[in-house]
Amino acid sequence: MKKYKPYLGVLAVMVMNSCTTLPQTTQTGEVRDINIESTASPERVQARPGDEVRWINHRTGSVTLILQDTRQDRLACKRGFSDEGIAVLGANQTASICLNKAGEVKYNVRMESMLPGGEELAKGQIDVQ
Repeated sequence: MKKYKPYLGVLAVMVMNSCTTLPQTTQTGEVRDINIESTASPERVQARPGDEVRWINHRTGSVTLILQDTRQDRLACKRGFSDEGIAVLGANQTASICLNKAGEVKYNVRMESMLPGGEELAKGQIDVQ
């Protein structure tokens, strides 16, 4: 047993150090989902700077998201959107943005429809406070 005592001490120190150096992850924002089905729901979303707003297409056909008046300096992140603020989502696909400043962002969702003209427009708004 005496042969192993020095190693047990080293092992104990290694275990204690490994427990204290685990990365601490904190999420500064929340994810706010907008579900696209027959409409975009919820139509109005409350968010804070740093929150992620994610659109989820639950329809069988594709939809087109169009952000209105979104300046690039207000976006902390974007996924699935072009520089012009447009995203095309197939069935079960998502796109998202993170806003870093207070204000409102309006958006449109263009969807296929059985109505004359073959397209339906849903409007929505994100209020960042």
